[in-house]
Amino acid sequence: GGPGQGKSIYLKYLCLQEAKNGFFIPIFIEFRNLSFERSLKEELIIAIQDYGIDIDTDLFDFLAKSEKLLFILDGFDEVPSNARSRTARELEQIARTYKNLRIVVSSRPDAGLGGSVYFKTFKIQPLSKDIQQKFLRHLFHIEEESKPIEKVIEENEFLSDVTKTPLLLTLFAITY
Repeated sequence: GGPGQGKSIYLKYLCLQEAKNGFFIPIFIEFRNLSFERSLKEELIIAIQDYGIDIDTDLFDFLAKSEKLLFILDGFDEVPSNARSRTARELEQIARTYKNLRIVVSSRPDAGLGGSVYFKTFKIQPLSKDIQQKFLRHLFHIEEESKPIEKVIEENEFLSDVTKTPLLLTLFAITY
């Protein structure tokens, strides 16, 4: 999805839900926090160690083969352009090597991972008018407080189009 569509928030929510109710052990890692000075596998191990988990290559291999891990990797588009194709290849290598490892990756469109045969692509759709209204009501908690903003958006096609992402809708609501 594009900027402001809620990819990172959704992945954090997915991680928390999986930790509370799921079958997998979720590990949330932001690509922007990796240094890209080592292999992706080494970078992932370091990122896990940064959570205070004592893990080495052998334990990583064991867990990745266990069918219990879920890697949630946020922001592939934030990988530096000079490291992006290498990172994509290494990510595919990890998917090939650990066939039972679950990997979820978020990215903006056209960041270089969409053509991979190892990953399915899902697109975040813009907010419909109905979802915009529900989102505003959720933001304000009191329906009467959201009504004036809902009315402005309903009557103004430009504003309706501009506020089709959660970020821009929230910013509009705050500044209204």
